[in-house]
Amino acid sequence: MQVAVLYNLSKWYGLIGIHQKGIDASIEGIEICREFKIGNILPHLLYNYAWNKEQLIEKGVLSPENKRECISYLKRAYYIACAMQQSYIEQSIKGHVVMYYDIKL
Repeated sequence: MQVAVLYNLSKWYGLIGIHQKGIDASIEGIEICREFKIGNILPHLLYNYAWNKEQLIEKGVLSPENKRECISYLKRAYYIACAMQQSYIEQSIKGHVVMYYDIKL
Protein backbone atom coordinates (compact mmCIF):
# COMPACT_ATOMS: atom_id res chain seq x y z
CA MET A 1 0.00 0.00 0.00
CA GLN A 2 2.85 2.40 0.85
CA VAL A 3 4.42 1.88 -2.57
CA ALA A 4 1.11 2.66 -4.30
CA VAL A 5 0.82 5.88 -2.29
CA LEU A 6 4.38 6.87 -3.22
CA TYR A 7 3.66 6.12 -6.88
CA ASN A 8 0.62 8.40 -6.79
CA LEU A 9 2.55 11.11 -4.97
CA SER A 10 5.37 10.95 -7.52
CA LYS A 11 2.87 11.25 -10.34
CA TRP A 12 0.79 14.08 -8.90
CA TYR A 13 3.72 16.11 -7.58
CA GLY A 14 5.07 16.03 -11.11
CA LEU A 15 1.76 17.02 -12.67
CA ILE A 16 1.47 20.08 -10.43
CA GLY A 17 5.08 21.06 -11.11
CA ILE A 18 6.76 20.03 -7.87
CA HIS A 19 9.19 17.78 -9.70
CA GLN A 20 11.83 17.37 -7.00
CA LYS A 21 9.24 16.04 -4.57
CA GLY A 22 8.05 13.71 -7.33
CA ILE A 23 11.59 12.45 -7.75
CA ASP A 24 11.98 11.99 -4.00
CA ALA A 25 8.73 10.00 -3.76
CA SER A 26 9.83 7.83 -6.70
CA ILE A 27 13.20 7.11 -5.10
CA GLU A 28 11.56 6.14 -1.82
CA GLY A 29 9.14 3.83 -3.65
CA ILE A 30 11.96 2.27 -5.71
CA GLU A 31 13.93 1.55 -2.53
CA ILE A 32 10.91 -0.15 -0.93
CA CYS A 33 10.38 -2.22 -4.08
CA ARG A 34 13.99 -3.36 -3.96
CA GLU A 35 13.90 -4.17 -0.26
CA PHE A 36 10.68 -6.17 -0.38
CA LYS A 37 11.05 -7.49 -3.95
CA ILE A 38 7.90 -5.79 -5.25
CA GLY A 39 7.86 -5.68 -9.03
CA ASN A 40 4.37 -4.79 -10.16
CA ILE A 41 4.60 -1.04 -9.55
CA LEU A 42 8.35 -0.65 -10.10
CA PRO A 43 8.11 0.26 -13.83
CA HIS A 44 5.69 3.07 -12.95
CA LEU A 45 8.02 4.46 -10.29
CA LEU A 46 11.04 4.29 -12.61
CA TYR A 47 9.06 6.04 -15.34
CA ASN A 48 7.89 8.78 -12.96
CA TYR A 49 11.47 9.32 -11.78
CA ALA A 50 12.69 9.77 -15.35
CA TRP A 51 9.73 11.93 -16.37
CA ASN A 52 10.17 14.32 -13.44
CA LYS A 53 13.90 14.57 -14.20
CA GLU A 54 13.09 15.34 -17.85
CA GLN A 55 10.82 18.15 -16.74
CA LEU A 56 13.61 19.68 -14.64
CA ILE A 57 15.96 19.38 -17.63
CA GLU A 58 13.44 21.17 -19.86
CA LYS A 59 13.07 23.95 -17.26
CA GLY A 60 16.85 24.37 -17.17
CA VAL A 61 17.13 23.32 -13.52
CA LEU A 62 19.18 20.25 -14.45
CA SER A 63 21.85 19.90 -17.11
CA PRO A 64 20.99 18.13 -20.38
CA GLU A 65 23.67 15.60 -19.41
CA ASN A 66 21.07 14.09 -17.05
CA LYS A 67 19.20 12.71 -20.08
CA ARG A 68 21.47 9.65 -20.02
CA GLU A 69 20.24 8.80 -16.55
CA CYS A 70 16.65 9.28 -17.71
CA ILE A 71 17.19 6.91 -20.64
CA SER A 72 18.72 4.35 -18.29
CA TYR A 73 15.72 4.50 -15.94
CA LEU A 74 13.27 4.32 -18.84
CA LYS A 75 15.01 1.25 -20.25
CA ARG A 76 14.88 -0.43 -16.85
CA ALA A 77 11.20 0.41 -16.54
CA TYR A 78 10.51 -0.96 -20.02
CA TYR A 79 12.31 -4.26 -19.51
CA ILE A 80 10.76 -4.83 -16.08
CA ALA A 81 7.32 -4.12 -17.57
CA CYS A 82 8.08 -6.65 -20.32
CA ALA A 83 9.15 -9.26 -17.78
CA MET A 84 6.05 -8.61 -15.67
CA GLN A 85 3.83 -8.75 -18.79
CA GLN A 86 2.46 -5.26 -18.19
CA SER A 87 1.75 -4.41 -21.80
CA TYR A 88 0.07 -1.04 -21.16
CA ILE A 89 3.01 0.54 -19.33
CA GLU A 90 5.42 -1.29 -21.65
CA GLN A 91 3.87 0.37 -24.72
CA SER A 92 3.59 3.71 -22.95
CA ILE A 93 7.30 3.75 -22.06
CA LYS A 94 8.27 2.54 -25.52
CA GLY A 95 6.29 5.36 -27.12
CA HIS A 96 7.83 7.90 -24.77
CA VAL A 97 11.40 6.77 -25.51
CA VAL A 98 10.80 6.76 -29.26
CA MET A 99 9.15 10.20 -29.20
CA TYR A 100 11.61 12.01 -26.93
CA TYR A 101 14.87 10.22 -27.60
CA ASP A 102 14.32 8.59 -31.01
CA ILE A 103 15.57 5.30 -29.57
CA LYS A 104 13.99 1.98 -30.49
CA LEU A 105 13.50 -0.49 -27.66
